[in-house]
Amino acid sequence: MRIRYNPGKTFLPKAVAEDPGLSAKAKGIYCTLATLAVEANVTIKELVDMAPDGRVSVQSGLEELKQKGYMSEISPGFYELEVIPRDI
Repeated sequence: MRIRYNPGKTFLPKAVAEDPGLSAKAKGIYCTLATLAVEANVTIKELVDMAPDGRVSVQSGLEELKQKGYMSEISPGFYELEVIPRDI
């Protein structure tokens, strides 16, 4: 996964936080990914190691983000989460 955002700040789109169809697990994964370094590449194993939820939980949360359009698959097995700052 590649993460892009404005360095020094973490932006969480209100749509993510307020999406009633998105589980707390998926929201947490989104927030975790959004806080990583600019252009960070993260493996599923690294995400699994960040919390006690386990691999199946992390994979289902990532799949949920993909299905809801918060992540895009840019090549097989390689996803991108783009955190875009908006005026507050």
